[in-house]
Formats: sequence, structure tokens, C-alpha cells
Amino acid sequence: MATPTMSRKGRWAASAALGAVVVWVLVRWWLEAQLDRNGWVLPPELASTIDPDTFIQRLVAGSVAVLVVGGVLWWLLRSQSPRTVSATLWGLLAVWVAVWLGGAYSQWQNQTNRLNLSPTQTETLRVVGVQLTKPSTRSLGGAKMYVDWPAQGGLRTVLIEEASEALLRQPSHLTLTLAPGRSHGWYVLGWSVPGVDTKGQP
Repeated sequence: MATPTMSRKGRWAASAALGAVVVWVLVRWWLEAQLDRNGWVLPPELASTIDPDTFIQRLVAGSVAVLVVGGVLWWLLRSQSPRTVSATLWGLLAVWVAVWLGGAYSQWQNQTNRLNLSPTQTETLRVVGVQLTKPSTRSLGGAKMYVDWPAQGGLRTVLIEEASEALLRQPSHLTLTLAPGRSHGWYVLGWSVPGVDTKGQP
């Protein structure tokens, strides 16, 4: 009697683990299909940068969390109690499913947050640096502009794919046409170099 029950549980667990991945893939495919079908272009984010001290603190905190979770799992799996081992495995399955479903929701939320935005303001910001970015699976590459926006916490960065020579020469200032996201963030709808007849869209 026990074997069929365990078999059903095993099939259910495998279906749940695989189903979560399938949901993530389908959501990604559907979102990309919507962009292609409607000719939508997602504007780049004027994103905050992380200073080295904050990055190191987050890295240390993440490493400690991984070690703690790993230690707890090692202790649980070494337990002689089948119930404890079973509960641990089901807990891992729940985390796996939650991560993939959370990733699917994050993809959907990220796209809807920056679709069909309307410009609300123009900011002329000081350019701190320019970094060339090579094409990858996530972007076409271009010029990564580092600008100082004191009103919003300081250093920000935006990737401009069709970068002009004026941008690559690192102008002192850059004028950005901005729109707030539907729930968070700022996005760049256009740019120009003050004093130079050079403008465009990222």
C-alpha cells in the first residue's frame, strides 16, 4: 500500500517542479510575443548603482545566508527520521516552485511597469563616466552612461544602444527625457547632448 502512495507523491512532486519551470518559460515567450506583435519597445531604466561598500555587505550577507541554509539542510538530511527527511524535501520543492513562479511574475511586472509610458520631465545631468558595453543575449550593447542625479540619490546609469560619437566622447552633461514607471523606477524615453545637435532614443 505504501509504494503506490509514494509513487503518486513522487509524480506530483515532479509535476510541480517541472510545471513551475514551464510556467516561467511560457510567460517569457508570451511577453516577447506581445512585444513583437505590437511593435512595442521597452525603454531602458535610469537605474541606481551600488557602491562598493554596499555590494560587499550584500555579498557577505548572502554568503552567510547560504552557509546557514546549507548547514540546516545538511543536519536535516542526516537525521534518522524519515518524517524529517520527507519534510525537508517537500520544503525544498516548495522553495523551488516559489522561486520559478516568482521569477515569472517578476518578468510580467517588469514589462508592464514600463510599457506605453508618457514623458513627465526633462533633466540635464552631469556625466560621470562612459563605458562601452558589448552585445549580449540581453542587449545589443552600446554606451553605458553614468550620470549624477542628486535629487534622486546620486549616481545613476542607463544603457544607450545607438550611441553617437558625441556620447562616446563623454560630454560634460546629458539631457534625458524621463518617465516614471507605472509602479516604480525612472525610464529614459529620449536623450540629447546640450550644445550639440545630437539626440536620439535609447
